[in-house]
Amino acid sequence: MSTDNLKIENVTEQIFSHFTSIDTTEFRSAFNELSKKFDFRTLSFLCDKFCCNTGNIQKRILALIESNIAKITPEGLNEILNIYSVAWKDNAECFLKIFSSFSEKYLPTITAFIGANENKVEIQLIQRALDESGLVDREINKWLNSPYTHKIVNLEKLIGIRHPKTYPHILNILKKETSRNEEKKLLQSKLFDVLKNVRNVQLSDFVLEHIEEIDNQAIPGVIGAFRSYGDDFFTKLYESSKKLDETILSRIAESLGEIADFRLSRFAFELLADKSTKVRTLAAVAIEKIAKKLCDEIDPVLCNPDMKNNIREKVNYFKNPLLEYLKRSRKAALNLSIAVELLFKLGRIEEEVFGECFPFLLDHAELSLFTYLKALDGLERKKKIVLCWNSEKSDNTEAILKFLKQHDNDNAIRDVFEQLFVSDLEKLPDAGIEPFVEYMYNTRGKDLMIQALNNLDEKTCCKLLSYISRIANFSVLPIFFSKKHDSSPVVRASVLKGLERFAYKFDEVDENLSDFIMDSNPRIALEAIKIAKNGNHPSFIIKLNKLLTSNVDQSIRLTAFNTMTYITRRKLFTNFDMISLRNRRSIALTLMKSDATFLNDLFQDYLFGDPEKKRMAIKVLSLIWDQITIHSDIDIPSSIADGDPFIRATFAKILTQTSRLEDKKYLFNLLNDTDNRVIANAIEGLANAREIINDDVISRMQSLVVNGNNRLRANSLITLWKLGMQNLDYYLLEMLSNSNKLFQTSGIYALGEIKEAKFLPVLIKYLRNNDADFRRNAVVSLGKYSEFPNVAEYVKRLANDPDEKVQLAVSEVLATTQSINVS
Repeated sequence: MSTDNLKIENVTEQIFSHFTSIDTTEFRSAFNELSKKFDFRTLSFLCDKFCCNTGNIQKRILALIESNIAKITPEGLNEILNIYSVAWKDNAECFLKIFSSFSEKYLPTITAFIGANENKVEIQLIQRALDESGLVDREINKWLNSPYTHKIVNLEKLIGIRHPKTYPHILNILKKETSRNEEKKLLQSKLFDVLKNVRNVQLSDFVLEHIEEIDNQAIPGVIGAFRSYGDDFFTKLYESSKKLDETILSRIAESLGEIADFRLSRFAFELLADKSTKVRTLAAVAIEKIAKKLCDEIDPVLCNPDMKNNIREKVNYFKNPLLEYLKRSRKAALNLSIAVELLFKLGRIEEEVFGECFPFLLDHAELSLFTYLKALDGLERKKKIVLCWNSEKSDNTEAILKFLKQHDNDNAIRDVFEQLFVSDLEKLPDAGIEPFVEYMYNTRGKDLMIQALNNLDEKTCCKLLSYISRIANFSVLPIFFSKKHDSSPVVRASVLKGLERFAYKFDEVDENLSDFIMDSNPRIALEAIKIAKNGNHPSFIIKLNKLLTSNVDQSIRLTAFNTMTYITRRKLFTNFDMISLRNRRSIALTLMKSDATFLNDLFQDYLFGDPEKKRMAIKVLSLIWDQITIHSDIDIPSSIADGDPFIRATFAKILTQTSRLEDKKYLFNLLNDTDNRVIANAIEGLANAREIINDDVISRMQSLVVNGNNRLRANSLITLWKLGMQNLDYYLLEMLSNSNKLFQTSGIYALGEIKEAKFLPVLIKYLRNNDADFRRNAVVSLGKYSEFPNVAEYVKRLANDPDEKVQLAVSEVLATTQSINVS
């Protein structure tokens, strides 16, 4: 900035400081000074200050501008329009006064501003100002009263005003007339040219509202003029067309074909749904003409792909409504040959288009599609099919499989799909693989699956295994067996997961699953151990046992041990009634020793489990009653009063093991129970409670030595004998001579518990009895006389007894009684 300009600027700044003063006199003086020196530079300065101030200061600046309106140049008007765009809402009336004062010389600047502005309210304020100034009326009258030649020349100026008052006069140019003279034709032609260059959405809306009044011959020109407005214009045109009669609508449809512009595609397809056959026919013709024109335009691009950007937008304008139409219309109402040709051509320069269109080509032009694909070489054909499958805009899996099924007998197509499956499955989208796998499995069998698994990368191989497992057919198992020793742990993990779907149903599957327990990968081994928990196949236990003695991580060994314990526990509970009493007790004792939580879990099930769990817990506790003490949370009075006699009987046994006298006294309550098993167990327990036995208890047991229940009688005799009452030989011998076998068996049992030397001959005699049960019970009872000499000699004589149960009893006695004196 020069020194003189700087001085002027400083002076103006100083005057402006007084201009903003609250002192009215000072303000008025500054106002007059600024008016005297008002020019473009002053106006520019004031506009800058306008943006830096608000409220009353802005209004003072606008008042100053208004009072100097005659000094404002068109260039200065642009400065005013700039601040108008920023602050018109708060100063609408001030701006209205300014704009209302403008003369004709400002009109080009104002109309240019309106044309570049999309804010309707902002424009309306200026249009109102132009109206109040009388400028619009003067321009309209001037144009109306001029000769045709002048009207044609000044038409662009009239339209450029962009004022609603001009719209009816513009419409008059388009209206129907009895005779269409040459001057009218020239005026319309000029109008169409101007409308293409002067964008005015309000005018286009006005014309659409009055489209029924327009001359049929002018309709193509109107559509051609406004087509550059794009979808917005054609959407409104379509809405207007719903109210039009067949004649006008037909002319519109015909016009689309005459123009054949790609931007008309969507509207043309929408007219295909019209109720009028004539309109639909003309719309179909228009679509074919648009497609033909696009085909001609795309041919040069095929030779020069660098030009494809020039055609992409045009073809998409046509392609998108075409696909929407085909999607909702299973049977096309137009000749698709040219449209299909266009799509194939576009697919050559923009491959994703072909993939997107594949389902519709298959539905509406299957033969053309098949011919097109077959004409490609194998690699290109495969690329096209992969491309279709991977189309981002649609899931083409269904269409691809439909195509495959329809042409699977053609070697060219069949080979491509087999190559895809064996070598390129990873190129397909996830959504497309599963149904493809199922189809290929059903038609090609497991050999192709195995071939593919050996060719694919690790990730795709795992995917394929996952999809194969979902076929849920026993025949797929060899596929998994073929990969169970794969070098990749990820693949082996997928094989394991796939086989898990078939676990516990087939022995062969469980055997193969058990191999993974010994897998070198810890994660796979742990997963296999987890699966084994719910299996019953012997191979699971065998492999778990091997794992316990192998050199593996401690955590794996611990997991294996816990799993074995879990399996043992599960089998005991699940098959309880099918396991022999001896084995039940053996399993329960093993669990008790190996599993620290076993006993506590039993008591928890008894205390808090459902009825089924509670009863199972009691069943198991009854097996190991002699190895346990009562859980601290057990309510003994409630337990021995339980409605289930089995529970009462079990607790009668468990109470015999307690060392606390206050717990043993609960046995007294059970002597009067209604169930003989409960009483018998209570009597058995009292044999170890000598210190709390009283006369009433002894009296109660004495009354039972003649009871009709063999077990009550035997247990009473045993307990009384242990308490020191040994003059009970009569009652014992009476049991042995009883005609009831149960009494004799209980008597033999009682002799074993009493262990008196005088009864040895009686037991030895029973070893020669014809009844195997008597012989077996005699062996068991003799086993309890281990401290007596030569007992083992008598037992050994029955080692080859014809009854297996007797032989087993002999083996157990000889094995467990280490102190027997064998002579």
